[in-house]
Amino acid sequence: MSKRVAIVGAGILGAAIAYRLSKRGADVRVLEAGEPGQQATRASFAWINARNKNPREYHALNRQSMDRWAEFTDELGDVGWIHGGELRWATSGAGAEDIESRVALLRDWGYPIQLLDETEAHALEPDLPFRDFRVASYSEADTHVNAPLVTRRCLELAVEHGACLNANCEVTGIVTQGALVTGLETSLGPVDCDVALLAAGAATPKLASASGARSPGYDTFGATVVTTPVDPIFQTVCVIHAPREDEIPINVRQMGDGRVVIHGGRHGHTRDASHGTTDREAQELLQCACRYFPGLDATTVDEVRRARRPIPEDGQSIVGFSRQIPNLYIVTTHSGVTLAPLLSEIATTEVLDGAQDPALAPFRPSRFT
Repeated sequence: MSKRVAIVGAGILGAAIAYRLSKRGADVRVLEAGEPGQQATRASFAWINARNKNPREYHALNRQSMDRWAEFTDELGDVGWIHGGELRWATSGAGAEDIESRVALLRDWGYPIQLLDETEAHALEPDLPFRDFRVASYSEADTHVNAPLVTRRCLELAVEHGACLNANCEVTGIVTQGALVTGLETSLGPVDCDVALLAAGAATPKLASASGARSPGYDTFGATVVTTPVDPIFQTVCVIHAPREDEIPINVRQMGDGRVVIHGGRHGHTRDASHGTTDREAQELLQCACRYFPGLDATTVDEVRRARRPIPEDGQSIVGFSRQIPNLYIVTTHSGVTLAPLLSEIATTEVLDGAQDPALAPFRPSRFT
C-alpha cells in the first residue's frame, strides 16, 4: 500500500516535494490555503546562489542545490531558468572592503567568484554606469528562475503521477493519536495521512505548534516589482546588485519574456524589509533601476508582488521529522528557490525510505528542543 502523504503548502518547496513523492509512487495530497505559488514563491527575487549564505554548512547546502538545477530543469522543461552570473560593485572604501573580504572567503570555500576592476566590469556590462567605482565581484555560477512557473510545472507533473491538489483549502487542525499525526482538519473536510509534511511558509510555525511540534520562526515583508517587457538590458550577466551604498539598494534581473524584476532593500539580511509596501514605493524602485538601465524609461510597473517571507528563528533551514511528532516532516527556509531541487530530493528519500541525509544534520528540527 502506498504511503499517504499530506503536504501543507503549494509554494515551490511543497510543489517540488509533491512531484518527487508522487513520481516515487506515494499517495500525495497537496493542501494549499490560497492559490498555488502565489505567496513567498511569487514575491521571491528568485536568485539562485550561495553567495551570502552563512555559516559554511549552509553555504555548502545551497551550493549543492545550485548544482541540481540543471537536472531539475531537464525534468520540468522550460521554466525560465536564466544563466549569466551575478555582478555587483562598490562605490566606497567600506563597500569595497565588504566585497573583497567576502570574495576571499568564498574563494577559500571553492565558490566560483572573482574580483573585477572597472575595465573588467565594463567588459561584462559595457552600458552600465559605474560611477565612483571602487571594486566589483562576479559570481559566474549564479542563475535565476521563474519560480511560479517551476511551482506550476511541478504540480502539473505531480497530478500526472496521481497526486491530488486542493487549492483554497485551509488546514484548521492537526489530528494526533498518541505521538503521531493521523490526519488533518481542513476547510474542505478531514484528510487522513500516514505522514504530514509542512511546507507552508510563514504559516509553518503556527501549524507545527498546533500539533505539539516546534518549528520556531518569524516572517518579514517581501516585495518585488515586475515591469512590462523591454529589450534585453544585460550583455553578459543575469543578475546585478547595484551598490549597497545607494539610499535604496536595488537588485535587478530580467526574465525570458522581457519583463524585469526589481527588488529593493537590504537583500540577504534575515530581518530586512523590502521596499515596495506601497505603489509609490514600487514606482521609486523603477526610477532607481532607470538610473542604471535607461532602457527601462519606456516601461511601466506591470505588477507588484508582495508576501510574508518565512525565516527560521536562527536563520537556518529547518528540515526533517519532528522529534515530538515523528511522522510530522517540516520544511521551512529563507532560501526556498535555491534549495528546492535538493531539499525535495532529500525529503522524498527520508519520507519514503527512512533514510537520514548527513548534509541536513545541522538543520534538523531537533536543535530547538
